[in-house]
Amino acid sequence: MRRLASIGWRTGGHQTAFDRLKKALSSADKDVANAAATGLFFLNDERVDAKVVSVLDKSEITLSIAAGKANKADLRKALLALEGAKLPTDTAIPEAFRNIDWDGKSAPRGDPIRGKTLFVERGCVACHLSPHDGAGGSIGPTLVAVGERFPPSYLAASILVPNLAVSPNFHPNTVTMKDGTIHVGFSRPGNAPGMINLQVITGQAIELNKKDIAKQDASEQSLMPAGLVQTPEDMAHLIAYMRAKHPKPASKRRPPKTASPTEPQSDDPSAVDITRRIESTKPNAFRFPPTEAKFVRVNVLASNRGTPCIDELKVFSGDSPKNLALQSNGAKASASSLLKGQRKHKIEYLNDGKYGNKHSWISSEKTGWAQIELPKTVKINRVVLSRDRGGRIPTRTPTSIDILVSKDGKKWKTVKKVRPPRGTGSRRAVPSPTVKSAVTAPDDTGFIPIFDGKSLDKWDHVEGAWEVIDGTLSCTGKEEARNWIIWRGGTPSDFILRLDFNYKAGNSGVQVRSDDLGKHQVFGYQVEIAPQKKMGLWHHSLLTKDDPAHAARFFMATAGQEVTITADGKKSVKQVATKEKIVAHCREGWNTMEILAEGNTLTQKINGVIFSKVSDDDRRLSRRKGVIALQDHGKGCLVAFRNIRIKELSRDEE
Repeated sequence: MRRLASIGWRTGGHQTAFDRLKKALSSADKDVANAAATGLFFLNDERVDAKVVSVLDKSEITLSIAAGKANKADLRKALLALEGAKLPTDTAIPEAFRNIDWDGKSAPRGDPIRGKTLFVERGCVACHLSPHDGAGGSIGPTLVAVGERFPPSYLAASILVPNLAVSPNFHPNTVTMKDGTIHVGFSRPGNAPGMINLQVITGQAIELNKKDIAKQDASEQSLMPAGLVQTPEDMAHLIAYMRAKHPKPASKRRPPKTASPTEPQSDDPSAVDITRRIESTKPNAFRFPPTEAKFVRVNVLASNRGTPCIDELKVFSGDSPKNLALQSNGAKASASSLLKGQRKHKIEYLNDGKYGNKHSWISSEKTGWAQIELPKTVKINRVVLSRDRGGRIPTRTPTSIDILVSKDGKKWKTVKKVRPPRGTGSRRAVPSPTVKSAVTAPDDTGFIPIFDGKSLDKWDHVEGAWEVIDGTLSCTGKEEARNWIIWRGGTPSDFILRLDFNYKAGNSGVQVRSDDLGKHQVFGYQVEIAPQKKMGLWHHSLLTKDDPAHAARFFMATAGQEVTITADGKKSVKQVATKEKIVAHCREGWNTMEILAEGNTLTQKINGVIFSKVSDDDRRLSRRKGVIALQDHGKGCLVAFRNIRIKELSRDEE
């Protein structure tokens, strides 16, 4: 394992590895110095320890020093344990473990303290960040909070049979340079044309020029040794350790300002790792930066109650509504396995354009993958999947997935990692839409429901664009053109409007005090519903670009702003809070929204936090009453609303 240091190893010569690492400590190249310091840190040699600590303290490498000065002897002991280990060669569960249901009540009970000791003694800490304090090596997947992300059965299988389901992200590559230097790590696309990015044992990434590479060998074999656990008792101890409640590991780095560590991450296209529930009976859209791909794969790492099932897997490019994954468009589906003896479950049902349990794929294993091969390489930016769309079956729903893309089906890039929210296990069914919002429910005295959760009564809409699903008013995503569903129960003036919304894809909004232009088109004030970074926007819908007020009213106010517009249309802006701080309060999944229309002022709140406020006296464009409507921007818009209610304000309440 020590031979994986990122400075590379020249063939031949008489200089020892220790001497080369010691010399590299003083290199002017920080990447070389950091890599050498990491390698020597693992060796725990007093001759260089002071220099090693000095180099690491100046870097951002997360080793045990950065995680609270964990015992360096632990890492040394772990590396020694791996010296004589053998790489795995098969995918068979050892006989002593075959009849154990690790998810059941009859599974052996372990001791987390003994498991922690085994984690060091068997070498796990050399390659993985440990569950209890985040210390250790970083060449393998992090195991921090791993017990909250995966069931015991998956953890046991991953330890016993490392080759059973190796993510393409962890297929090791041996890169031999033309000058004889050898690098070993995990290959990624480079940041510039003609470059590759190699993640090595330090956790750092080094850029290599393809022109300087003599050869590159990839293996689908896991670097994790086989036989680390010999008895069911030891496995029980390790699982108990990984599933125990541990305090959050210390870190030198400050958490991002846009989200609290305890909050689910937004499904921002730029975010690879997100926390999100995958809903069983609805389409789940996952977005990422435009990426060239011919192959798209969904690795299912865990599912609830049974082997995973997917009824349709879709792939999209840009804003186009065309599903590139359809068989009719020339795409081919494949999978890691198929549940036998079930006629209604086939691999080709992954992309036949039909929904429901009767037209679905089910894996024969608890983990597996589903893949779409496109007719040609194109830029894609969105994958949509469902388990039983429009149906009622919550079981077998994937709960943890990785989405990977490839140009040739050999070298893969992970574009999305989806994990369930903290505190939800893979065996729990997807919660129903009646679950309460993340914030304490406000006092609803005096409020009247304007959506009954059963029908579209009093809601005027384009046929096929909107539907009622499980008590929610949902946009189907089928309509190409922009349209609004309009409440026909009145045109209120001063009021408080409250609702819950769940944004999935595209662009939507809530319209108040607006003009009905006919044909389901609405002109006026709109609260934007879009990706997290765009939340907080007050927008004037359908205001033409040639209107003199367009510049001031197209983006009337954004997150953290209080805006005043005078009678002659002049606009003043006061930034009362940073946009990043405000939008962090809008989370993935269900959120509560409140719109207060009072006199000349409109205020929007999300989850109890004021996002923005507009005081509008424009003599031509301001309104004191109008329709309430919800927007479908077309082209695959997916959003759901529920608990829509209103309280009209009397003069005394104002």
